[in-house]
Amino acid sequence: MGLLRFLLVVGIIWLLYRVIQRIRLQTNPGKISPEISKMVRCEHCGIYLPREEALLSNDYYYCTQEHQIASSKEQE
Repeated sequence: MGLLRFLLVVGIIWLLYRVIQRIRLQTNPGKISPEISKMVRCEHCGIYLPREEALLSNDYYYCTQEHQIASSKEQE
């Protein structure tokens, strides 16, 4: 009977630990990973970069202004 009580106490302690751990993760927003930005492909060289850093021209994305100019010259 002593072993059964011991296992019951250990089980209750483990459950309390898990509940507290879950509550801490829900209330601590610092543990959440940052939002990943959408990646786009440069039409000229094919490199992927964040959409916020890309140049948009005629519905195409470019990594630099030089690639934007080079692509427009190739299309002429």
